Amino acid sequence: MFYPYEEFGLSYFVWMLVYSLMGDLTMLVFYSPKELTEKQWIVRQIVHILLLEIVLLTAAHQAGMFEGVLEGTVLVLVILAVYLLVRFIGFRKDLQLAKKLNMRIQERKKDRKGDE
Repeated sequence: MFYPYEEFGLSYFVWMLVYSLMGDLTMLVFYSPKELTEKQWIVRQIVHILLLEIVLLTAAHQAGMFEGVLEGTVLVLVILAVYLLVRFIGFRKDLQLAKKLNMRIQERKKDRKGDE
């Protein structure tokens, strides 16, 4: 976006693979042998986005993808927007699944009452 005439070599894609793996490793924040409380989940989400921002900004800076505060700020906002969009889409999918499951539960309850 900031350097429209810049070309990407093969090493660029290898680095993107490495950076993607580093970004995925931040998901370990959510690991827990027991179920998380709502407060723990929210805290871990905040920690996750902060870690993700740090990892991705560091990687992007090392790759020379941005220089200066303005470009860094734009990248922070892009990362945040993508993160929120992914969370929103996941929430919508979970909501649809919950509605389907609730409908099936209600149908089973009706069927059991009809059998009695």
